[in-house]
Amino acid sequence: RSQSNLTAIRVGRIIVAPPWHDPAAASPPDLQPADGDITIVIDPSTGFGTGHHETTRLCLSLLQGIELVGRRVIDCGTGSGVLAIAAAKLGAAAVVAFDEDPEALRNARENVARNTVAGVVDVREAVLASFQIQPAAVVVANLTGAVIQKNAARLTQLVEPGGTLIVSGFNPD
Repeated sequence: RSQSNLTAIRVGRIIVAPPWHDPAAASPPDLQPADGDITIVIDPSTGFGTGHHETTRLCLSLLQGIELVGRRVIDCGTGSGVLAIAAAKLGAAAVVAFDEDPEALRNARENVARNTVAGVVDVREAVLASFQIQPAAVVVANLTGAVIQKNAARLTQLVEPGGTLIVSGFNPD
């Protein structure tokens, strides 16, 4: 119920919208998709990632600033799947999105299907500290600061040499 008032948001050329908000009909005009824009539809649930939190917006912005076409991406703690979906729509060849929360995984799988990127995004149940996977060119982790600090070494192991690690969730304190 608390998320029923969510509207679309824009981060660069990405528009993230709940299913009940049509960006093409949106007012103000800055939410109306233009050529080259990417629209991601996220049904809010208990999984984090509607695009409204500044840590999610930061990750979306940074993903747009690196070359993803043809590259492998790992989304650690995927939540709603918004970052994995964005990576796929930005041209990633393959995205592994994982989380340990069954409700988040259900929501992520629904959102991946809704955004027609199931052929690119593989949603898996896994725990960051023990997840065994081949390193990727790009790793994104929008987690709490404590989780990032605790798993910093593991996060860096997931990035292939010369790759990019995007982390967000630190507290300014």
